[in-house]
Formats: sequence, structure tokens, C-alpha cells
Amino acid sequence: MTQKKEDQHLYLPDTEHLAEMSRLMGQGTLLTQIAGGVLPEFPDLARFKYVLDAACGPGEWALEYAFKSPTTEVVGFDISERMIAYATEQAKAMGLENAHFHVMDIRSPLTFADASFDLVNARTIAGVMPRTVWPQLVQEAARVVKPGGVVRLTETDNWSITNSPAFQELCHLAYLVAHNTGVGFSPDGADFGVTNMLGKLLKDSGCDNIQERVFSVNFSANAEAHMAMYREQSAFLRLAKDKLLARSTYDPARYEQLLERLDEEMTSPDFRAISYFLTNWGVKQ
Repeated sequence: MTQKKEDQHLYLPDTEHLAEMSRLMGQGTLLTQIAGGVLPEFPDLARFKYVLDAACGPGEWALEYAFKSPTTEVVGFDISERMIAYATEQAKAMGLENAHFHVMDIRSPLTFADASFDLVNARTIAGVMPRTVWPQLVQEAARVVKPGGVVRLTETDNWSITNSPAFQELCHLAYLVAHNTGVGFSPDGADFGVTNMLGKLLKDSGCDNIQERVFSVNFSANAEAHMAMYREQSAFLRLAKDKLLARSTYDPARYEQLLERLDEEMTSPDFRAISYFLTNWGVKQ
């Protein structure tokens, strides 16, 4: 990897941290589950012969696709050397000769040839994408997709809507820091402001027949997803703490106090929470 460690994305946690890899594995698996599968918009996975998963993290989506569709060649890439090494070893352990992984920066032009894939997939990359790079990324995705192929984007504008004051305050800090470092399209940093832009980005890249699908996960107390979502989002705010404090004037003591309150509030029987996601996809002309 040619990029300096300290310049790895505008991403808040350390992309090489084992805890972050574990968090992303859980997050990705849960997202696939609540979305209704690897590719619910196209149940016949084998219709796509060459698939690219951009910013694949530890590769859970790509590995599941390769497992469920042995005739599909699935390629994933991510900036993290550790996550790509893990995904590669997992593919070997699972005997998936149709899954391949590479280290690559999603913010840079892709090294794949024109019209190399039938489907390009990217999920929940809003937190790492500078607003100035989004158009380039979607154009690159359209470039490497064959005519008639699909570019598919799944995003959320805020991680969750909850009744936990501590969680909401820490999330608002994260959105504002992201906004101030050039991430997302929100005019004020209240959230990422990305989902409303996906259709336009696809259209501007040369895609047509653009469609969308909304799905959600309720992780209130006693809901099936409660503990998994609580652990994932609590872990993120802990892993992101150093960068959030370094990139803001927020009081470190208050941050620690809010983390303690967050655990109490999010494990309370009165806790209520829901997350919304939007998938947009378009066909390359």
C-alpha cells in the first residue's frame, strides 16, 4: 500500500485494527440479513458472471456471494491490508476459488479495465467518501461495468434514530466532524446527506433505469437485532474516539461520560431505535 497510514481515508477508526475488522464483519453480516440477502433485487445471483465489491472490508458480502453462486467470479477490494489478507484467507479456507481480493483505495481511479464486470456493489461507504470524490467513484464504477451491467449503492444518512441522548450527541459529533473534513453532502453536518444524491450520481455516470429500495432494522430493547446493533455502534464510537477528539474541540471528559451513559441507555428496557437504509441501482447504457 502506497498510502501513509495516517492518511487512510477520512475514516474514523483505524482500518488495520482487529477490533474494527471484527465490527465490520458483524455489521456487514447483519446488513445482508436485514436487506433480505446478498442481492435481493436480483435473486438469481448467477445472472452476474463477474462481480466487484468496492471497499469490501473483511469481505463478508463478497464471500457470501461467491459461496452462493459458484459460477460467479467475485472480486473485492479495500484499503486495509489486514482486511484483505483476512478475506483472502477466508476464501481459501472455504474453498472459494471464485473469490479474489486486492488492496486498493476507493478514492483513486480503479485499476480494472473498462467493461470488466457485470455488477459493481458498494455498501455503507458514506463515512469514508469525500463529497468531491463521489462523482468520480460512481463514474469509475460505471466505466468498469459492461453495457447492460448494474451499479448498486447502499447507504444510510445517519446510523440510527434512537431515544438515547448520549448516543445521539456522540453521533452528531461524528457527523459534524465528517462534514468538516469534506465527507458527505449535508449542508450543515446534521447527517451524511448522501441517500438523496445516489440516484443523481448514477444518472450522471451514464446509468439508466434507476430504481431504489428502502429497508430498515428496528433494534429497540428486546428486538432481535438489539444486542448486535448496540455492540456494533457502541464499538464504533469507542474506536472513533481518538480521531473525533483530535478533529474537534469536544471535551474528552464529557466524551467518556457519554460512553458510560450510552451503555446504560442502550441496554435499558425502554430503549428504542431504528436504522434506515436505501439501495439505489442503475443499468449501464
